[in-house]
Amino acid sequence: MVNTMCIKRRYFYRDGLYNEIPDFSITPINNNLSLMEFPYQIKLDSKVYSDNLKEININRYPSFDANVIKGKLCEINGVNYDENILLGNGLLELVQTILLSFSTKKTNLLIPDPSFFMFTRLANICRVDVHKIPLNDDFSLNVQAFIHASQQYENSLIIIDNPNNPTGVLFGADEIKCIVENCKCPVVIDEAYVAYSSQGSNILNLIPEYDNLIVLRSFSKIGFAGLRFGYLFSNPNLISYINKFSLMYSLSDIKMKLVLDIINEEKIDTKNISNVKKYRDVMINKMSKLNDIVVSKSQANFIFFSGEADSIKLFNDKMIRNGIKVSVFPLGYSKITDDSIRFSIGNKSINGIVLNIILDSFN
Repeated sequence: MVNTMCIKRRYFYRDGLYNEIPDFSITPINNNLSLMEFPYQIKLDSKVYSDNLKEININRYPSFDANVIKGKLCEINGVNYDENILLGNGLLELVQTILLSFSTKKTNLLIPDPSFFMFTRLANICRVDVHKIPLNDDFSLNVQAFIHASQQYENSLIIIDNPNNPTGVLFGADEIKCIVENCKCPVVIDEAYVAYSSQGSNILNLIPEYDNLIVLRSFSKIGFAGLRFGYLFSNPNLISYINKFSLMYSLSDIKMKLVLDIINEEKIDTKNISNVKKYRDVMINKMSKLNDIVVSKSQANFIFFSGEADSIKLFNDKMIRNGIKVSVFPLGYSKITDDSIRFSIGNKSINGIVLNIILDSFN
């Protein structure tokens, strides 16, 4: 009979990290507003995609010409194609590949506090030390703290989510530029939510000017989370370097064909992306008039607010009773996230329910 404790003692070489990372499980919930997914179903022509899949030699390793997709993504993002883009299975894979490519015994990851929790988890998996730089009281970047930390810690690597997750705040281009310019280390800007920013982003325009800048973008938040597809821009030298640490054949012909069809058929739902932005701004405007809560000026597809601990708990209880799941952060995760809630924007109906519960819960 297998002795579980024996196995753990003998083979779980990183049992400390194993115990820290919670088990991942998928629990179907009708109204899960904790994942920041696109609330509208993208309709794909099943016959067209079925016919396209028939053309793929599934018995062969992937051989799809990725340059076609790379060129189209560069065109969409206003970038000249010059071996300056790398594709991946979602941003998580790309972030992990970046961490592996810069990982040494002395590498130090610098991230905003708070930021996407997977930055820390992936850094721990890749044996990279993490140093969190608290945001300012107005949720802006502490630029000088990043510059100081990059000088203090050897082999630094910076990752900044912009818009920030969980606050949704869009950091200024001047703040980003100052960090890129003064920190002599790779600087990664995760723009997973940039499609929901009212003012957009011009960070990509800085790549020809700075050789340490890497910009991430994704299909996940604009309607294709289940596709698991993301990409990064940088200069050709950094792209070549990071690519050396990528897995061979990780992008299947099936996925690449689907991505190309999505681009060619213009399946990205810009109309409903605009609707999400509209609903978000209306809800933030109404919530900002309440005295009991503080609402961030989110430029993502979610809203972040904080209040008194008891009121936040009561609100979450009401949401659960209504079959709606939102993000509640563990105490101590970050000073900013204590007694706070984050929820993604849903369709018109669910947004109305959420707003009514908010207005009923806070003054």
